[in-house]
Order: sequence, then C-alpha cells, then structure tokens
Amino acid sequence: MKRGWLFDFGKNIREEIDDGRASRGREYVRNGAVRKIEINPGKIAAQVSGTKLYDVNIYGNTLSEEDKRKVINIINKKGYLSSLLSYKFPTSIIDDLDEEGIELIPRNLSYECTCPDYQRPCKHIYAVYLTAYDIISNNPLLLFKFLGINKEELIYEKGQKIMQEISVKDFQRKYEFPSIKFVNAKPWNKFGNDKEVVKHMYMLIMKTAERKIDELK
Repeated sequence: MKRGWLFDFGKNIREEIDDGRASRGREYVRNGAVRKIEINPGKIAAQVSGTKLYDVNIYGNTLSEEDKRKVINIINKKGYLSSLLSYKFPTSIIDDLDEEGIELIPRNLSYECTCPDYQRPCKHIYAVYLTAYDIISNNPLLLFKFLGINKEELIYEKGQKIMQEISVKDFQRKYEFPSIKFVNAKPWNKFGNDKEVVKHMYMLIMKTAERKIDELK
C-alpha cells in the first residue's frame, strides 16, 4: 500500500494483523478475490472469495451533525471543494479540522468476517481493508461518504448561491415549466410543496455548481 494522506486510516488493522495473514490478504487483493465492495456511511461491506464466499464488514464512526456542519463550512470557506471534486485531497484540510477538534481520518476501525478463522483481523478483513484504502485514496469524496457526508451535501451551499444567479428563463427553458410564477429572488421559496419541481431544482443546482467549478480549474 502506498503511503500518503490516507496512511493513518484504520492503522489499527495493520498493527493488529500478523505477518502471515497480512501476506495472504495482499495475495487475495492481487488475485481479485475482493468482490462487491461498497463504501457507505460508517460501513465498508464486501465479499471475499476464499474457500467459500465470506462476508466482511469494516466499521467506523460517522460525524455528528455539528461536526458535519463544521467540515462543510471549512471546505467551502477554504476553497477545498474544487480539489475534492477533481479527486485530489488538499492535505491542509487535516490541520484545519484538527483545530476544530475533528479527526478527519479515523485511525481505529472495527471489523467482522464470517470465516471460521479464530484470529482477527483475518486475511479476508485485511484484503477488504487494502482494497478500500486504495479506492478511497483515489477518490477522497468516499472518505467523506464514510464519515457520513455525501457529495451533494458538500456542494449544496455553493450550488445554492450559484443557483440564485441563474435566470428564470434559463430555468424554465431547461425544465419546461413556463407556467411557474416566480415571486421572489430566493429559488427555494418558489415551488411550494411540489416535490417533483424541487427535485429538478436540486438537480440543476448540482449540475450548475459542478460546471462553474470546472470553469474555475
């Protein structure tokens, strides 16, 4: 595994596994034995093909709502969003969040596997850990997803501000809502309880934010 910005992620797994099982875990990765891996809030789930197919789960804590808000604010305030959307990790964000008392990269993860090995972590857990480490290294947004913050939340505020600058005609032409009456300058207040229209508005915010960010690269 490469040493980089994610190196502390789940370091307890590397420290707790014995050399023999670690070697077998790396072999499993090379042979493509890790299947159906999913990274979700607080959980990495995968299947590993060994003597039979085993289920592996790796767990971590998600951020509190207060800490999530702090993370999102810092990302937008410090201009980190463009890098993250380009699959680059601005390492200074770690120090910024340390000052707020937030551990961005969890060092201790728990785990489980359905294999009969008496020792934990087993080779299957280690194979899933290495695979997840590599995937997250190449897409930092998945770290935030693991912590409980999805991509839409990260770009919501910036997207909302950009949306306020989009003309009414552009919106109507794009989504073919010519009969909508726009009554004030704040787009979220224009659609009442019409869930379908709000969904389209949200999609437009996301697409517009990403386009604007691409223009700034």
